[in-house]
Amino acid sequence: MRLTRICLMIALTAVCGKSLAQIAGTQYLMNSVPQYVTNNPAFVPKYKFALGLPGSMIDVNYYNNGFNYNDITSVNNGKRVADLSKLTSVLPPKTYITTTAQVDLFRLGLKIGDKAYLSAASSVRGYTRAMIPKDAISLLVNGNSAYVGQTASISPAAETQMFWENSVGLGISLTENLSVGARVKLLRGFMNINTTSANATISVADNYSLTMAADMNVKTSGIHNADDGFKFSNYSGNTGLGVDLGATFKPFDKLTLAASLVDIGAIKWKYNTYQYTLDKSKATYTFQGVDVDKLIEGHSDYGKSLVDSVKTKFKPDEKQGSSYSTALPAKAFVSADYMVVRNFHVGGVIYAERFNGRTFTGMTLGANKHFGKILSTTVSYTLSNRSFNNLGAGLSLNLAPIQIYVVGDNLLRLPLSAIAHQNANDFINSTQVFTLRAGVNFVWGWTDDIRKESYNSKKKNVKTSSDTGKHPTPKSVNARKRKKR
Repeated sequence: MRLTRICLMIALTAVCGKSLAQIAGTQYLMNSVPQYVTNNPAFVPKYKFALGLPGSMIDVNYYNNGFNYNDITSVNNGKRVADLSKLTSVLPPKTYITTTAQVDLFRLGLKIGDKAYLSAASSVRGYTRAMIPKDAISLLVNGNSAYVGQTASISPAAETQMFWENSVGLGISLTENLSVGARVKLLRGFMNINTTSANATISVADNYSLTMAADMNVKTSGIHNADDGFKFSNYSGNTGLGVDLGATFKPFDKLTLAASLVDIGAIKWKYNTYQYTLDKSKATYTFQGVDVDKLIEGHSDYGKSLVDSVKTKFKPDEKQGSSYSTALPAKAFVSADYMVVRNFHVGGVIYAERFNGRTFTGMTLGANKHFGKILSTTVSYTLSNRSFNNLGAGLSLNLAPIQIYVVGDNLLRLPLSAIAHQNANDFINSTQVFTLRAGVNFVWGWTDDIRKESYNSKKKNVKTSSDTGKHPTPKSVNARKRKKR
């Protein structure tokens, strides 16, 4: 059922062109870097051998589907000032804010013969997603006057996970046109915050008194004793398993189709687990307003007592929790790559991400060009997060055995703004999607599949003497000798 939903969301993205998430789409097209294999274990990078040491990949991503900096500010007398009144007019009912990060500690890629590619990697990964309801922002901006005689229900959600991932993968060519791959991942969790449920109701009476009640259930691991210092051995109980599956198919020489499922797995959290809860029957408070006379008379304890009352009512109950499991942010990719001419390809990828009960989708179109073995470039266009102006770029400088690369989505807008003589701050002000991946690899053994195919085809197309008559067969040679005699 979960796989069916992911495939359905991919199809919807292709039809309607609207996307709600951001995955590093430009990097998906960069076959010159060893990290190319991370999105599909059946992929084979350009180099036969690759080695990555700590820092060979540093990956950071930020995206939201609701707003950018321009939506919460305005320019007044040449100065940019906060203007939250603009915000509620652009927000969707639910705003999702996501940040991810990954640092490679080790990476190895090795081509085995002509039909197999072995990969191994060790990385530290982090993932955070928070959901903010529009009603919560509206109440903050407009105050309770906007909800007189009404009851607003607000259900925020958030999850954070940080873990260590060790993986081994193998891609194999089953036939000349079909390749499959799989990767197994051993996981060790460091930190998790999981909001299993959270809801607040806010009622505003005709006299503007405000009543708030809330319930909450949050599970955590590795948070309660975080100040005690990091000891690697403490996290041995937070174990997990993940798999990646992929395949590529060539219906004809110049076209390659691919599909993959990535990060299918979960982590079981056992270490330092604590649970934080609120009960609506107890976590409720009615605010009748501020006694102005007491404020004017300077009652120093009045304001503090109001704050303390709210804190007491809404202080979560804390207790040591039992073990629990959380899923990885699973992803699905479907792509097509077409070779226009040698070393120049165009293609696209449609992707979906499933996390915490929600599916988000996106699409990237791009072109990849190799300038010999020295320079590889990629440009792309991405539809994502209700944002339609994301131009991406990737570049790898291949000075074997050293390779330096940088790739990201929404990067081209910064230099284009400079060319158009616009303020570089416009890039920051209008950005709600940003991904950046960079690093240094040790590589050698560049492979050129075009030359190999051309050589093999020439061998297959060598004509026999009976076809040409130009090269005598042993039988014809003997006949000539007998004739001379």
